[in-house]
Amino acid sequence: MSEKTENHTHHLPSATDISREIEQVKREYDIALKDRPEHAKALGERLRKLEAQLQEGARGKA
Repeated sequence: MSEKTENHTHHLPSATDISREIEQVKREYDIALKDRPEHAKALGERLRKLEAQLQEGARGKA
């Protein structure tokens, strides 16, 4: 195991990281609505959680 891996500490994702993930999940959600509706509900829930996480981060900085 490398030294970098051994000393890795968990960090919270940045607002930029969360925003990028939101955009990716939105794209997947739009596709799922058309092609894989059985996955749309889970993606919608993930999207709501990410948006809430982004809002919590914004409130924490205010």
